[in-house]
Amino acid sequence: MSYLGLFEKIMKDIQENYSYVKFKKHSPLDTLKEYANDFNQIDNEAKFINKLVGILALFKDPHINLTYEDNKGRRSSIKTLSKHPARNYDHELLSRKYLSNGIIFENKVGMIGMIKDVVYINIFTWWGLKKREVNRLIKQFKKIVSKKNSKKIIIDVRSNNGGSDLLSGKFLSLFIPKNKKLYISKYLHRLSKRNPNKTGRIWKRYQDSDAQPISASLAVLIGQNCMSSNEYLVMGFDALRDYLKKNNYSNAINLVGDRTFGSSGNPKEFSYLSGRLKIGIPSWICYTSKGELLEGKGIKPNIRINSNETIFRGHDKVLEKAITILSK
Repeated sequence: MSYLGLFEKIMKDIQENYSYVKFKKHSPLDTLKEYANDFNQIDNEAKFINKLVGILALFKDPHINLTYEDNKGRRSSIKTLSKHPARNYDHELLSRKYLSNGIIFENKVGMIGMIKDVVYINIFTWWGLKKREVNRLIKQFKKIVSKKNSKKIIIDVRSNNGGSDLLSGKFLSLFIPKNKKLYISKYLHRLSKRNPNKTGRIWKRYQDSDAQPISASLAVLIGQNCMSSNEYLVMGFDALRDYLKKNNYSNAINLVGDRTFGSSGNPKEFSYLSGRLKIGIPSWICYTSKGELLEGKGIKPNIRINSNETIFRGHDKVLEKAITILSK
């Protein structure tokens, strides 16, 4: 198969299987027509892969992922996003200035400390391969909150790109009122290759409460780097915030920072070049419990601080705002 033929095959697979195809500015079939001549002139595999990554970046979806193994057996996972979201998080500043009195617990997936009388937890990832470390972080968090008898908590997930919904959901369950099943989001799956608009029945996702849920006022720090299963967590806190207000609970939840990225796709893998090239194509459409599309829109904070204006002159405005809110 020629490189043009391979590109045509990939674009058609995306057209037929990509759940968000109707929401994107770039149509796979139009993209095929626009760049066909470019791929017709490519004469080696390395150039093909480099060009393909640029094309996939047009869809602005981190769940369209690409894994490639060259002829020498060297394997690499290549990010297809051409531009990374603005950061509103500085780990060095955080550790040096705000947690200067020491960190109570730290491992590869996060850290826990105290800022005055507020318990602070920073969770870097929900990656499934780090399950043991995530579970240990959650266990230590519960112990520290109980020991400190804290009613004020900051949950910082600004640098968390996601991983496992099961792990983020496990953490979320710590804050859901006892015996309550909270409606978080809904998903639709593509059913027809010929008709991108045809989807299956709605699959609603609920999260149960923990056996001994934590009752506290929360500030959840978010931003544009929050994606995927981390957005499941943020959606959960957004739904929980509405539930607590509606039912007159005394503990409040505030989402502080910038809008999340907006990406959740449950990618299915498609193979090319005898299995050396693999592309993950998102298979579902995600909506919040409010019925709003997540893709490309994200979760809106109720206290917004623009990502580009967060870290300024040695100050973390998002974190400082959260401290101010919880001190009232």
